[in-house]
Order: sequence, then structure tokens, then C-alpha cells
Amino acid sequence: LAATPMVIFLSSQVGTSGAEVTGAIASTAAALRLSRAEHPTARTWLIAGAVLGITALSRPLAPLWVAFAIAVGIGRAGGRAALLRLRAADRPSIAAVTVTAVGIAATALWTQSLSLRTPVLWDRLGRGLAAAVELAPESARQAVGVFGWQSVPIPDAVYWLWGLLVAGLLLAAFAVGQRRDRALLAGSLAVVMASYELLAAAVFIQNGFGMQGRYILPVLVMLPLLAAEVLAVRLPERLCGHAATVAVGIIVMTAAGQFVAWGANSHRYAVGMDGPLWFVPRPAWSPSGGWLVWLLLACLPVVVTLAAAQSCRPVRAGRPHGPLSRRYRAAGAAESVTTRPARTHNPGGMLHWDNSA
Repeated sequence: LAATPMVIFLSSQVGTSGAEVTGAIASTAAALRLSRAEHPTARTWLIAGAVLGITALSRPLAPLWVAFAIAVGIGRAGGRAALLRLRAADRPSIAAVTVTAVGIAATALWTQSLSLRTPVLWDRLGRGLAAAVELAPESARQAVGVFGWQSVPIPDAVYWLWGLLVAGLLLAAFAVGQRRDRALLAGSLAVVMASYELLAAAVFIQNGFGMQGRYILPVLVMLPLLAAEVLAVRLPERLCGHAATVAVGIIVMTAAGQFVAWGANSHRYAVGMDGPLWFVPRPAWSPSGGWLVWLLLACLPVVVTLAAAQSCRPVRAGRPHGPLSRRYRAAGAAESVTTRPARTHNPGGMLHWDNSA
């Protein structure tokens, strides 16, 4: 659900928006992984630092999304527990923090040196906020998928499908989450709404660019990931079997939505908006190799996605242990900082931490 058709479209372009959005997804995944009770290995820390640092370099606003991803991770773990986790990891965590800070600082310095800052016209801010509210539905559509020069829409059913699925995911997370989970979800949703309003009113609308969905998409994609993390931890055991069935349905529907979005974009350039629905035999324009080749290639990821959906099974023993628990913060964390958990090597050579305390 985080990887909307627009995410795929932006990632196919020679531009920086794709790197910004996919980096936001990866940064949120890294932050959520570091917030879990399972102690991350040194490799996990280094990968997380690289992801956060590289994402911060993608676009001028990217440091904001990196900061938000980090805030989500801290919110899941708790401030004191996150600090203890950093101290316990020692050099790997220091390296990760350093790489992230360098990426953020480099982008900030680059923005300053090129004078990319835009002035805020405070006397027009009120009108900008009102205009942003009016543009919100169209920005939401663009976040799902409006291609070309914001001129190639996809069928309305795909917009409704994605909106309902994301809303259902968030509502389910609210329903099963604890008070802290709900506060984090509500706070994240509020930050997304405030970010949209402020960016639209104070930056893009005032300076004549117009607000586009891709500008706010990097922070929007974080909401499904956070909701899914809450569900993975808090969902009652008796519902796991039903959750696996629902997951299969969601994966199948999103795979179909991606294919329909690809078809709508291809149809526009093959025969135009009013051309025949089946455009493969007589297109006015076709890419190298012809449309049949690219149609078959477009089917491959759909087939792989559907095959992956069939592997969804009720998960119990392998469920993530969730964020750093109160017990960890009260007892285990202090011991892990002072005495360090015992390290054991499994036959495969992977490093694990003994969390029996």
C-alpha cells in the first residue's frame, strides 16, 4: 500500500523524486526495525545509517522526511529506551548516526549555497492555507497516480481502492493498538496533514509551482508502514488466521491496481485518451520492441506478486516482539548497557543477542 502506482512511476523516471519517495519507505522501515525489541546487529545499524544518509541527499526537503522517520522509530521505542539502545550498540550506532547527520548537513549546506530557500509571504499565508484545502483531493489522487504532466489519470476505482485500503489499515491499527500506539498513529497523521498544509501554503502555492501529490508523498508512505507495524505486534492471536487471508486479498488487489495503472498510462501514449481500450494491435505510437513485449514484461511483477500472496500464512512464533517494552526499559536495558548481553553464534554464523534477561 505504501508503494502506490505513483511511487512506481516516479521511480521509473530519470529524476530525484523516485529516490526521495523510495528512500522515505526504506528510512521508515529501518527506523521501525531499530525500534523493535530484538537487538539489531552491527550490519543492521550500518544499513540503516546508509539508508537514512542517502535519503537525506535526494532532494532539498528530504532531511524533513528522514527526521520524521527517526521520530516514528523513537516514538515506537520510547525516548529513554531509544537512547539506551544507541548506547548499547556502541560503534555501529555511532557510525549510523554520523552517516545520517552528514547526509542531512550536506543537503542543508547545498541548499544554502544555491540559495534554494523561498521566502514566506506571510500576508498571503491565509489564502494559501485555504487553497491547500481545496487542492487536497487532487493531491491525494496524484499521490496514488496521475502520470505525465499531471494529465494522465487512472480509473477512479483504483483511487477508491487505495484510499479505502489505507483507511482500513489505519483504522485496524487504531482498533488493536494500545494507548501509546494510538497516540503515535494520531500524531503521525496530524504531522502529515500539517506538513501538507504548510508546504502547500508557504512554499509551492506562493511561489507559483502549484502543489503536487509527489511533494507530500514521501511522508504519506510512512503511514501504512507504521500501521502495519502496530498490527504485526498487537493483533490478537485468534485473528492471525483471518489476517493472513485479508493480507492475500490486499496483495492481489494492489497488484491488479498496479497493472491497471500501467495500462492506463500506456493507453494514453499508444492511442490517446479516447482511443480503443485494446491498443496493442494498431497503436499510434509504440515503444521499442512493440507493445506486446512490454505487456508481457508488465505481467511479470504481477505474477510474482500473486505468487508471493500465496505464501501468506498465519504467523505466531515468528511475529516481531514489538517496540522496546516497559520491562526492557526498566530492567533489561540498564543491564544491557552496563554488562552487555551475552553473544552467541548460531551454526550459520549470524550474531544474536541473548535477551533472556
